Amino acid sequence: MALELGILGAGHMGSVHAAILAEDDRVQVTGVADLLQEKREALAQRVGANPFPDVDSILDSGITG
Repeated sequence: MALELGILGAGHMGSVHAAILAEDDRVQVTGVADLLQEKREALAQRVGANPFPDVDSILDSGITG
């Protein structure tokens, strides 16, 4: 069973971390939160995750990592 993770921030470092984690079979990136809709949607699409507008939304979804 993969560890479900959410990425907070879809800027440069968030994108780097998400790309690395998406390649690890032990991890499933399930959410990306960022205030900028375009950035969160683009990164979420690249890693197969759901986009969220803020940290509260990602936590309310049940993603805990």
